[in-house]
Parts: sequence; structure tokens; C-alpha cells
Amino acid sequence: MKSVRATPYHKPAVGVMGARMVALRARAQPAPESRAKLLELAFTVSAVALAAKLIELAQGDERGCMARLCAAFALSDTGIADIERLLGTARQEHSDLDAYIREIAAIFDGDAATRTDLVDLLFDVGAADTASPEVLAYLGMVAEKLEVPPEALERIAARHFDQPPTDPYDVLEIAPDASDETVRSAWRRLAQAIHPDVMAAHGVPGPIARAAAPRLSAINAAYDDIRAERGMK
Repeated sequence: MKSVRATPYHKPAVGVMGARMVALRARAQPAPESRAKLLELAFTVSAVALAAKLIELAQGDERGCMARLCAAFALSDTGIADIERLLGTARQEHSDLDAYIREIAAIFDGDAATRTDLVDLLFDVGAADTASPEVLAYLGMVAEKLEVPPEALERIAARHFDQPPTDPYDVLEIAPDASDETVRSAWRRLAQAIHPDVMAAHGVPGPIARAAAPRLSAINAAYDDIRAERGMK
């Protein structure tokens, strides 16, 4: 993903129409430096607009997703406040999400690299809640509508499905002294969320499901290790 610099917001353009207006102004700029700054702002507004729905879908970790979004732009306190205003506006515009994403695709028409960077950034924001099939389905839908090639999508997803730690208790996100029932419950919760059948039922595309396969294998292996260690049935 491209390195994203903090963008000065001073009464920022809001929502997808604001991003399109900024992009049109950028293409009319003869000076390369001015054009680059405006396109960077269009990228920022588009990323926030797409992240708004993602943050809504985050199951219990909206704060974590918001923190990742702000970190991606290295924002000051003033910038964070502007991001929050942009999120509020974007949420109000989501009555027709398909049309909304098509508008963003039009902003970066002919710029496949930037569309891919947008999806990469969204995966980074969603990494706070990658166990949610709803989040993965949304990310896959955005990638499809932004025409990110399947092979690029699979590479992006694989980067954000990092291999978990080797300690089986850390893999299952539980304490070593957790009860047997807690162990079973944690394994079921984590394994079910990224099981291929569950992801398919939620519309998660194949490239993302394939990228999640190593994580599912690690979850199952961790559970097997703990069962063997404790003599669980």
C-alpha cells in the first residue's frame, strides 16, 4: 500500500461528491505539485467514505478500526476531528451503497494502482476485526466493484491474515488457565468465523477465503495441541 501522508483538511470536502469535485479540480491543475496534493485529498476522502461502512460492520471493535484509520493518515487531533465529521457525512450517504462505490471507482477511473491502494487501506482498517465474515464480505464487494484483480486481492488479504503467534493459547486468544469449555468456545468462535462455508454464505470472495486458510489451519492446530496437552475429548 502507498505511504499515506497527513492531509491538511481546513474545511474539507465531504462525502463522495466532495471527493469527485476535488479529483476534477486536480485534473484541471497544470502544476504537477498542486495536482498531486488535490488527488491525495481525493484519495483521503474516498478512503474515509469507504471506511465508514466498514466501521459500522465491525463487531464490537469500532474503536479499533477508527484507530487504524487515523494511524494510516498520521493525523493530528484536528485531523481526527475532521475524519470523524467525514465519517458522519459518509454514513448519511450510504442509502445506495452500490452507486456510492461506483462513484468512487469513477474518481479513479484508469488508475488501477490507486484503486488497489484503497482496498489495501480498507483491509488495514478492517484488520481490527478480520474474524467477522460481514467485514470480509464488504471488503470483497468493494474490491470487486473497484475492479481489483483477483490475484492482487489475494495478495492483499494474505498480508493482512498474518500468521498468528506459535503459543496455542495466544492463537485462540485465551489465557493458559482458561477452562476446557472456554477453550472449546474460543476455538468454535474463531474457526467458524473464517470457515470456507461460513464465508461463502456471507458472500466472501474466493481470493479472501483462500488467504484465510492458513489462519484456519493454525486455529485448528492450536486447539489440537491444547486438547492433547490437557487430555480433552
